[in-house]
Amino acid sequence: MRTPKLALTLTIRSRLLLLCGILLLVLLGSNLFMREQIVVSNDVFRQQAQVQQAVGSASAALRELGELKFWLTDLQVSWLTESEENAEQARTALEQHLQAMSESAPDEVTKVRQHVEKLVNLSMEAVDAYVNGNRVLGNSLGAEARSGIRAADEILLRIADDLRQEAQVARNAAIAGGDNTLKLAIVVLIAATLSALVLTWLTLRSILRPLQKLVVMMSKLAGGDKTVEVPARERKDELGDMAQAVQVFKDNMIKADALAAKQAKEQAAKEAQAKRVMDLCSTFDQTASSALDSVASAATEMQSTSESMSATAEETNQQSAAVASAAEQTTANVQTVAAATEEMSASIGEIGRQVEQSAAIAKRAVDEAEK
Repeated sequence: MRTPKLALTLTIRSRLLLLCGILLLVLLGSNLFMREQIVVSNDVFRQQAQVQQAVGSASAALRELGELKFWLTDLQVSWLTESEENAEQARTALEQHLQAMSESAPDEVTKVRQHVEKLVNLSMEAVDAYVNGNRVLGNSLGAEARSGIRAADEILLRIADDLRQEAQVARNAAIAGGDNTLKLAIVVLIAATLSALVLTWLTLRSILRPLQKLVVMMSKLAGGDKTVEVPARERKDELGDMAQAVQVFKDNMIKADALAAKQAKEQAAKEAQAKRVMDLCSTFDQTASSALDSVASAATEMQSTSESMSATAEETNQQSAAVASAAEQTTANVQTVAAATEEMSASIGEIGRQVEQSAAIAKRAVDEAEK
C-alpha cells in the first residue's frame, strides 16, 4: 500500500492538525445527529404526554359530567341552592377538561358542550316546572335531559377510547423511535469510531513507517554500510528534511573515507620514499665508509712501501760508497745491486698500482657522494 501523494506534501504538523479537525468534525456530526434524534424522540414523548393528558382530561370530564348529572338531579328533587352551586362547580370543572380536550377532538368537544348546555337548560326548566307544580312537564324535561346526558357520555367515552388508542400508538411510536434512535446512535458511534481509527492509523502509518525505515537505514550507515539507500527523500515534510540531512551525512562519510584513503595512500608513498632515501643514505654511508677504508689501507700500504724504498735507497747509497772503496767488491756485489735495483723497480711499480687503485676508489667515492 503506497502512501498517498497528499501525505507526501503535507507536513507532519499539518497532518496531525488535519486529523484532529476531521475527528472533531466526526464527533460534531455524530453529536448533532444524536441531538436531532433526541429532539425527535422528545417530540414523540411530548406528543404521547399530550395524548395521555387528553386521556386524563376525558376521564375527568366523564367524572365531572357524572357530578353535574348528580347535582342537577338532586336539584330537581331538593330544590336546594347548594345543589345548584355544586352543579355549577361541576359544570365549570367539566368546561376546563373540555378545553384541554379541544385540541385533540374539537368537533366532539363542541357536541359535548352543546349536550351539556342542553342538559343544564332542560334541568333548570324541569326545576321550574316542579316548583310550579307541573310534574308532568318536569318529568318530560328531565327525561329529555337524561337523553342528552347519555349522548354526552357516549361522545366522551368515544373520545376517551380514541385517545387511549392514540396514546397506545404514540407509545408504540415512542418505543420504536427510541429503539431506532439507539440503533442509529450505535451505528453512528461505530462508524465514527471506525473512521477515527482508520484516519489515525493512516496518519500514523504515513509517519511511523518511513521513520522506521530511516532508523534502520541510519543503523546500517552507522555500522559502516554506505551502500544503503536513503528512503523518504522525495517527501516534503519533516521526514523528507530528515532524509535529506541523512543523505548529506552519508555523502560526507563517503567523501571522508575517500579523503582518508587518499591520505593513507599519500602517507604510504611518503613512507616508501623516506625508506628509499634512508636505504640510499645507508648504502652511501656503507660505500663511503668502504671507500675511505680502502683509501686508508692503500695509504698505509703506500707508507710501508715508501719506507721500504727509503731503506733500499739508503742501502744503495751505502753500497755505492763501498764500490768506490772496494772496486774489487763491486764486481762481487754487482749481483746484489742488480737484485736491489730489480726490487726497487718492483716497488715503484707496486706504488704506481696502489696510486691508481687509490685514485679509482677516490673517484668512485666522489661519484657516490654526488649521487
